[in-house]
Amino acid sequence: MPRGVRPRRPAGLGTSRRATLAVRDATRAASVHNSQPWRFVVAPGRVELHAAGGDRPRLIDPDDRWWLASLGAAAANLELGLRCRLRVPVTLAVDVSAAGSADPVLVATWSAARGIRPDTRPSTSDLRLHAAIPARRTARWPLYGPVGAAELDAVRAIVAAGPPAGVPEVRAHVAESATADLLALSAQVEDRLRDDPAYLAEVAGWAHRHDGRGIPGRAHGSADRSGRVPARDFSASPASPDGDRPRGDYEVQSTLIVLSTADDQPADRFAAGRALQRAALALTADGLGTGLAGQLVEDPDTRARARAAELLGIDGRTVQQVLRVGRPPADLVAGRSGRLPLRAVLRQAR
Repeated sequence: MPRGVRPRRPAGLGTSRRATLAVRDATRAASVHNSQPWRFVVAPGRVELHAAGGDRPRLIDPDDRWWLASLGAAAANLELGLRCRLRVPVTLAVDVSAAGSADPVLVATWSAARGIRPDTRPSTSDLRLHAAIPARRTARWPLYGPVGAAELDAVRAIVAAGPPAGVPEVRAHVAESATADLLALSAQVEDRLRDDPAYLAEVAGWAHRHDGRGIPGRAHGSADRSGRVPARDFSASPASPDGDRPRGDYEVQSTLIVLSTADDQPADRFAAGRALQRAALALTADGLGTGLAGQLVEDPDTRARARAAELLGIDGRTVQQVLRVGRPPADLVAGRSGRLPLRAVLRQAR
């Protein structure tokens, strides 16, 4: 090669500022207790997502379900960032079989696709989802309805547009009777957890961090005065099991979206997290809020999950998450959880 001529890097991906901004998009994904269990490597021709071992909620997530879902959520944002910021086609390779080790382990790689025109314009749908990333929040407050059938159907379409392998099923039209029963199941599991001092200590630990992770007081939200709508209370502690969140009147009729998979392997949990994030972004783009009511999935003996599948008529499938959706109060000022600095989660490779 002649002197002074630099070797050409693979088109599209690399150590550019736009690739770094795509990683920043990924760090804004939802994660269990805002634990942010991810690390990223940006290298010529590829971007890597690594699962970070170590400190994360263990009591509510002994089998890494929420941890893997958190990684899937980050993958959803990263893919949107790469498409919309770099405008390059990418191919994705996922392998979560080694996830769970103490050290960071590679779980997904985005590589520049070969033989395709580099300047690939993102779809209108992708641009809309990408624009919603900064505004997405996990709602711990009332979410009012009704939510239109067209909006719910749009969420199903957005999730279905994901990778063909392992796309979760979205049940977006849940009957009122099933909705009440699903909320009751999650409330029962939440009540059992709140009787456990170890659970309360874990929650309190993630509510009082100062490293950019966890759920700070400004994001604790409120509690449903009736107790009908369960929402994890990050103001609770062993010394104060009932917490000190303000209490108010939640929606009379909740709207739920349920994500389920045919199997319950690590890849299914990762795919469920990816679908959850895309669903939340689609709803955010429509001006709707998304809260979690998935405590029933945390039932260690799986009976609540089995009952949920029965209520929905999807026996044999695994319920991965329950979302509560609706319009937030008009005067709501939503607090945002912190994020680790980008330098703590991103490594540039040459």
